Amino acid sequence: MNKFYHLFLLLLISMNIGAQDLITSHALAGTCIDADAGEVHFIFDLNQNCPEADVNGVLPGTQQMGFHSGANDWASIIEWNAAEASILENNGADSFLLTVNIQDYYDVAFEDLTDIQIVINNGFEDPDDPWTIAFRDSLDGEAFGNAEPCSNLKMIVADIPTCADLNQGTSLALFSDAADSESCVDAATGRVKLEIDYALVCPEGDPGMLLAGQQNLALHSGINSWATTVEWDAAGAAQLSNDGSDNFSVVLDVQSYYGTSLDEITDIQVIGNNGLSNAAMAWDNALKDPRDGGFGGSDACSDLILIVDEAPQCDLSTGVENVVLKRTMKISPNPFQNRAFIEFDNPENQSFDLVISDMTGRIVRTMNGIEGERVLVERENLPAGIYTATLQDDKGDFATSKMVIK
Repeated sequence: MNKFYHLFLLLLISMNIGAQDLITSHALAGTCIDADAGEVHFIFDLNQNCPEADVNGVLPGTQQMGFHSGANDWASIIEWNAAEASILENNGADSFLLTVNIQDYYDVAFEDLTDIQIVINNGFEDPDDPWTIAFRDSLDGEAFGNAEPCSNLKMIVADIPTCADLNQGTSLALFSDAADSESCVDAATGRVKLEIDYALVCPEGDPGMLLAGQQNLALHSGINSWATTVEWDAAGAAQLSNDGSDNFSVVLDVQSYYGTSLDEITDIQVIGNNGLSNAAMAWDNALKDPRDGGFGGSDACSDLILIVDEAPQCDLSTGVENVVLKRTMKISPNPFQNRAFIEFDNPENQSFDLVISDMTGRIVRTMNGIEGERVLVERENLPAGIYTATLQDDKGDFATSKMVIK
């Protein structure tokens, strides 16, 4: 494939067409334009940086970076260290969000804008040598006379969706070219995988980045514009699991979880919150969409949304762990001091394993081969605290509930 790709690039060069002139940089996926306001809403994903621009991996985690840019093939340039230059702030997941008014920033009428060329540099960390380490496009480059393996980041206006169009679709954090997440649906099994890339959630939704790094988050979700809702603290409500790189995911059996078949669902609304760690302040920190308006325009964020028809198809029939079925699962008493019973639906008399984990995700108790519809849990040496009890069958389908020991 690399051979054909390089032949293709050579053909373009022979036609005096630079590859970087054709498309907007992948690192800007999720960027949109608001023509009415004359603004560009940038999203820069540092994970898409040209490797040769930061050979030693210095930039990940850098709090501030210089925004060196120009409109219309550098015809109007704002140097990164100019007094009026914008500063890029890391959202904690190596993504940078910035809104620019074209007329005010570049002194160019929005309707005359064709492109914006960008190099993001390390000037705030190393002002004496800001360009040795930078954030650039991985496409080879005429931008540097073919002397460097990287080129400028580029935003081609003709490539960029309007923010109004973007606001009608699936949240970028659930799946997009910019996201590491891979949300998808399996029409054959009626299952859906919800995966949220923390790097693309609304920064205002998680002040202090409290949710980054947590092992599990509560899932508050609903279908068809919240016509059916499963509250985050409902019995049998699912949890989002961190894969270790701040992608939070869960696989749901739609019919079992929401009581509606997949072919009758148009959308799934999703919020991940902090209720597992702090039920009283569950909504102070949440995974949400950076698009305005889900709460009447008074909130900086809105609900994450998956449009079912837009979601890629995938096979969730095999090799998938932890498919959530909304089984009735009751723990009583809860909270408890010495012992509690877990009761659950088991009409087919399946065999289940019970796994109890603490709030860090560490497994503290396992009970295998549970049959029937009731199991006794003894406290024994477990300290007071909040735990997650999970019942899982041999197919990987499971039910879960919060368990409190006082």
